[in-house]
Amino acid sequence: MFTSTVTDKPHVWVVTTTFDRPEKLKAYIDCLSQQTWQSFTLVLVDHGIEPIRPDINFSFSTVILRADPSLWWTAAVNTGIRAVLQNTEIQGNDFVLLQNDDSTFGPDFISSLVMATNNSFRVVGSVVVDRNNGRVLHANLKFHRLRARYMYLHRGVIPEDLGVELLPADVLKGRGVIYPVSVVRRIGLLDERLPQYRSDHEWANRARRLGFDICVTPLAICETIIDTQERIVIHDPMRSFWRVLFGRRSPANLRDMVVYFFTCFGPVLAAYCVFVNGLRTILVSTLQMSRALLRCWKGKRGVSEST
Repeated sequence: MFTSTVTDKPHVWVVTTTFDRPEKLKAYIDCLSQQTWQSFTLVLVDHGIEPIRPDINFSFSTVILRADPSLWWTAAVNTGIRAVLQNTEIQGNDFVLLQNDDSTFGPDFISSLVMATNNSFRVVGSVVVDRNNGRVLHANLKFHRLRARYMYLHRGVIPEDLGVELLPADVLKGRGVIYPVSVVRRIGLLDERLPQYRSDHEWANRARRLGFDICVTPLAICETIIDTQERIVIHDPMRSFWRVLFGRRSPANLRDMVVYFFTCFGPVLAAYCVFVNGLRTILVSTLQMSRALLRCWKGKRGVSEST
């Protein structure tokens, strides 16, 4: 059942999906429990094979929605957003915040995002930092038409170098991004034709096309480790090559790339982007596979010679 504390502050509905990683979820819950912005409700969509462990303590307003394990990220997120929008307690000045359960952040995280929205006129993303080295993984992304790709500006710098001013962006990630409810009602749910990757980009692009400001605040920082994406591996280069190009867990997969560009851009620019990105992805992946095959061959040759 949805409940929210009545305050003079806008309420933030934090939509998060979780899939069988209780230790990461516990760390995430600990971060939420320390937030200085107390007017929020966690809408947790559990689509794991095993239900959430009973020893995880939720010390704040929480709604747990059980969903089918076959759902990918986009459909699971939409489950939470749909439930929020159908809630009779939601107010016009409330917010929907998307965050991943493998993220950690400081006590002013939600507050910084809300303050940056300028009374519901902006969609605002956060700065994501590599937990291993403290360097920026992504902040604001800007589209480069000639290169037909989004440029990850400020990648590799330390967060302190970003300053405090808002960073304009063309699209936003789904990790630590806040949308005014009024915007969500205008743009609708995420596009489930993009089940795992790029639907967050498309959602922000849809809002930008309707005239809403899209930006990132350097004051909202979350940490993570990117370790779930498909890569070409030495012990199985051929099949991993195929998974990179077409696997659902690969952010470079060609099917999603085609759907994304033809959804967001006109036919001429979309066709150009598909050609350039497709060629680049195939060439880079082929080079990586060739290197993996060479290393595999050298390894087998070394073993053979030693015996």
